[in-house]
Amino acid sequence: MKSWRWLPVTCAALLAGWCGALAAGVRPNLTPSLPRGLWSLAEAPAELQRGDVVEFCLPHDVAVFAYDRGYLGHGLCGDGMMPLLKPVAAIPGDVVEIGEDGVRVNGIPVVPRGLTQDSQGRPLEPLAPGRYAVQPGDVWLLSGYERRSFDSRYYGAVPRSSVLRTATPLWTVE
Repeated sequence: MKSWRWLPVTCAALLAGWCGALAAGVRPNLTPSLPRGLWSLAEAPAELQRGDVVEFCLPHDVAVFAYDRGYLGHGLCGDGMMPLLKPVAAIPGDVVEIGEDGVRVNGIPVVPRGLTQDSQGRPLEPLAPGRYAVQPGDVWLLSGYERRSFDSRYYGAVPRSSVLRTATPLWTVE
């Protein structure tokens, strides 16, 4: 019975460590869209580059859909939703082409086409095939790490203003 008295102390220490890590700009990634582990967050540069991994907030209607499906939880975005981590695949001036064989950026294959069902068999609607010019102030976020990633294949470009920070892996497991 004496070992139970350490439980509150242990929980408090874990919570303090978690809060300290968040305050220091360290964020866990528990989703399969990128390697799971700890990621370091830093202020995003004014000009994002293809390949940058960013923490961002989904547009509100997309965030509500993702929350209702259990793709994300509550967090620090303005609407109370959790920010996501995704790589930048296309920046202003790029052309994103969605075809039956996948998604290309400037003619280079990047990821497969979006799925029509999620892992629980619920319907998904990937963007319609076509050419999408990336407008100033927008970015496309696509993860080639996991086929089932909920990314721009389903909601298109996101405003650059929704990008909170850049992320780099500190410690990950593959």
